[in-house]
Amino acid sequence: MPCVIFPYMRNDYILALEGVYAEPEKFIRFIAEMEWKAENDFTRAVGLEMPELKNT
Repeated sequence: MPCVIFPYMRNDYILALEGVYAEPEKFIRFIAEMEWKAENDFTRAVGLEMPELKNT
């Protein structure tokens, strides 16, 4: 699925993108969270449920 960066998250996206060389894991986590939110919205729209994820 495409990763959606909502307008209210734009500043956070830019900050994460600017720091990608110093802290790449911060940018990767941001994109992963946005992807999870997009998938969650999609599955909810079609009447499915997302499984709970555990932090590792």
